[in-house]
Amino acid sequence: MKGLSKVALGIVAATLISACSKQTVDDHLLAARQFAEAQNNQAAIIEYKNAIQLDPKSPLARFELGELYLRQNNYAAAEKELNRALELGHPAADVIPLLSLAYKNTGAENALADVDHKTAGMTAVQAAEVGFYKIQALAQLEKKEQALVLIEEIEALDTSSVYKGLATSLRTVLDNNLDDALAQTELLKQQAPLNKDVLQQLARLQLATQKTEAAIETFVDYLKTF
Repeated sequence: MKGLSKVALGIVAATLISACSKQTVDDHLLAARQFAEAQNNQAAIIEYKNAIQLDPKSPLARFELGELYLRQNNYAAAEKELNRALELGHPAADVIPLLSLAYKNTGAENALADVDHKTAGMTAVQAAEVGFYKIQALAQLEKKEQALVLIEEIEALDTSSVYKGLATSLRTVLDNNLDDALAQTELLKQQAPLNKDVLQQLARLQLATQKTEAAIETFVDYLKTF
């Protein structure tokens, strides 16, 4: 009986291995999405990597894996996969907003400064957010004139996005009028109290204007939310 049991187990194992070996890229992508929806991110990552192993040139698998890494705050890994997805032909309008966020968080100012904020297919809301991150990068690279030109472009967008307001407040910062920039950003917090970029900019301006206690409260709000 024990011998038969081992044979049966061997057949089952072989069958499972055979079934797994016949899975397609689409099968792995479907499994990955289901794991991600169930918040089993590690299993989802394994399935995405299985899909990529079957087809290393799958732009969709690279894009979705990069998107998952971004949700996990694994920005370096997200940057790598999203760049690969873009190289392989995944629609730039889908990739650029996520890649910009990855660049922002990895400190890749030069790459972010070169991002096309006018990518065809992006909405005005997406263009405003990408543009804001690009303005921050240009300011950090001490390219003030380019930053000011881009601010004008973002201000001309037909959107009420908070990122349009953040771009305007950055103009005030570049003009060294920190008190007015702080007042502008406080109004933006009323519009979007849980926006992480608003909270970050507000805290920095509060510190820069020596409102230390207010900055601490803002940082606490940020940590509670994110």
